[in-house]
Amino acid sequence: MVNFKLCAGIVSIALSDVIYFSARKLGFARGGGICTNNEEVYLKMRQYVTLYEGFLTYGGMSVREMEAIVVGLDETMDEDMISQGPKFISYMTDELLKKGVPVVTQED
Repeated sequence: MVNFKLCAGIVSIALSDVIYFSARKLGFARGGGICTNNEEVYLKMRQYVTLYEGFLTYGGMSVREMEAIVVGLDETMDEDMISQGPKFISYMTDELLKKGVPVVTQED
């Protein structure tokens, strides 16, 4: 049974035809990826990959960059890892408010 409360559980099921991501957004590598489980979509997209991304097989990325993406994606599925950002923001907001520093927060 898939645990939909865990990020990895949601990602483990193909709920979309195409996944396009930038590894730069998460700060762990230069590059990204286009994944699909649909051969028809793949055949339509592959003619554009070289034009916009690089070689079809690896997008022009070095092995180091591909390894960094693998590590980063693995960390992105780790609930402890991805919960650090919101916990840090909450801690900083609380500390700033204690010291009287104005902070914009969402309304409950």
